Amino acid sequence: MITRADAMPTERNEKEQGGTGVTEITHMFRKEDLPAFSRLFAVIALEPGASIGLHRHVGEDEIYYVIRGQGTLVEGGVPASLNAGDAHLVRSGGTHGIENTGNDRLEFVAVIVRA
Repeated sequence: MITRADAMPTERNEKEQGGTGVTEITHMFRKEDLPAFSRLFAVIALEPGASIGLHRHVGEDEIYYVIRGQGTLVEGGVPASLNAGDAHLVRSGGTHGIENTGNDRLEFVAVIVRA
């Protein structure tokens, strides 16, 4: 199955998970086309200063892979920098949030799968 770039739906959410600014989510596949154990496979973009607020995952794991930019990730209350090429995994029961602390757009692939 191929999804062409011009067919990928993009949603824009303000204050995602209690964060700041606008989160742009480009879904590479529709939820109903994903494998049964998955619920998200998307590219997420944050402009400088925008963030996704701290939130908990229950019954699912989430992976981020940074494509472009830099940011600060908070996992379990501990901040860490993330740059292009870095990856992050939060397991079920864990909390995380991310903020674009750079001067350019932060873009990362996000995948959520059942734990």
